[in-house]
Amino acid sequence: MSRLTAGFTALCCLFAIAPADGDIVLDQQHSFTSSIGNSTSGDVSQIGQTFTVGIAGTLVRIDVLMFRLGGIFDPTGDPVMRIYSVAGGFPAGSPLATFSIPEANVPLNAAAMVSFDVSSASLAVSPGNVLAFSMSAASGVGPYFLLTDQGLFIEYTGGEGVAKFGSNPWQFFNDPQDHGFRTWVDAAVIPEPSTLAILAGLAIIGSQMRSRNMRSSGIV
Repeated sequence: MSRLTAGFTALCCLFAIAPADGDIVLDQQHSFTSSIGNSTSGDVSQIGQTFTVGIAGTLVRIDVLMFRLGGIFDPTGDPVMRIYSVAGGFPAGSPLATFSIPEANVPLNAAAMVSFDVSSASLAVSPGNVLAFSMSAASGVGPYFLLTDQGLFIEYTGGEGVAKFGSNPWQFFNDPQDHGFRTWVDAAVIPEPSTLAILAGLAIIGSQMRSRNMRSSGIV
């Protein structure tokens, strides 16, 4: 076996067995400054957002632009995030996964991006997939507020804000609007196009050299 052919074989094996560690990258984002928010109501209502995946990999984190109020408006249950598949523009079926974080993680009076680690669900996503997340409280009363772009003349084109009140079906808001959020994906490692070109070139050269060796040996 020639050195070039051996090198090519080793390089192919390297890419075949190398673990896909992946990189956590920002996928979807709708961030803005607003003084308007839609509110949950204990565990009775859910306020949510649909979004379209743009990067293949595993959904690992969702950040929500939200806040809470103190005093008589202080929630009595921790915030709960549910992730849904989407059909007909609305969350569909039972949640794919449910997560909760401590109430103390949600800022008081001033909105900020609040992170929910959803990696334990191992939700594989592909470009074009449409999913939804919703927010509510684990129990009791009291609102969590999700900032909305209502009246800002901006929009997130990959989805829309949605709401579910009690046992009523999911619905859009009367004035179409979106909530502030970010999604993060652990993207699979894929060789760069330039690397693929090198591999293809080595394959051609290796094949040509094997043919030459076989002819010189009288095999063909």
